[in-house]
Amino acid sequence: MTKKKTFTEWFDPHNIEHIKAYRHLQQEGAWPSTFIKPSAVLLENNWQILLAFKLSNEWVKYKLKGG
Repeated sequence: MTKKKTFTEWFDPHNIEHIKAYRHLQQEGAWPSTFIKPSAVLLENNWQILLAFKLSNEWVKYKLKGG
């Protein structure tokens, strides 16, 4: 049996569709209805903090590379 990834392991800050879904969450207060498939990932109870951490780390890396 394959172990499910956690939501924050699965979320890819380089995937434009994931970024669009995150923007939808910011604007609408909920993920797009087809974005998260519960059968595919485990949703941690602290996903908001972990996802913000993951996104901000990638932003810092991008800016330090001259982006």
